[in-house]
Amino acid sequence: MPRKTSSPNHPSRTGKFGRRAGFGRGKGTPNKVTGEARELFQAFVDRRAADIDRLWNEVANGRWIKQGKRNVFVQADPAQALNILGRMAEYVLPKLQRTEMTGPGGGPIQHEDTRDRNLSAIEALSARLPGAALGAPAVPAETAVPGPDDGGGGS
Repeated sequence: MPRKTSSPNHPSRTGKFGRRAGFGRGKGTPNKVTGEARELFQAFVDRRAADIDRLWNEVANGRWIKQGKRNVFVQADPAQALNILGRMAEYVLPKLQRTEMTGPGGGPIQHEDTRDRNLSAIEALSARLPGAALGAPAVPAETAVPGPDDGGGGS
C-alpha cells in the first residue's frame, strides 16, 4: 500500500490552477490556537505582574517563611533570580538569529594585517614635512587651515 504524503504538490491537494482551497493555512497565516494561547498567557501575566515582581524580589533578596510556629529566613539566591529573569525575557524579547559570515564562494573570510604597511607610509610622509626631524609642528599655527572642529566649516 503506498504511503500517504503531506506534500503540497501531492495530486490530491493540487488542481489545474495550483493549490486547492481548504488545504491548510496559506504562507504567513498565524496559527489560531497558538495566537489564542499567547493572548491568554499575556492576559494572565498582565493580571499577575505585581505578584511576579514580589516573588522575583523574594528570590533575589531572600524572604521569611513560616515553618510550623516559627519564621525562618530563606537566603537570597541572585543566580536563580537571574535565571528566572532570563527565562521570562524569552517571552518578551525576540531571539536573534545566528548569522554566519563567509568569504567568496562560501569559504573563510580573508584578513590582511596592513598596520606595518600603513605605519611605513605615514613615517615616509612625515619625514618629508618641514621641521619634522626637529620635533616642531609641520605647519606653523598662524598659517594652519582651520578644520571642521575648530570653526573651519568642513564637511
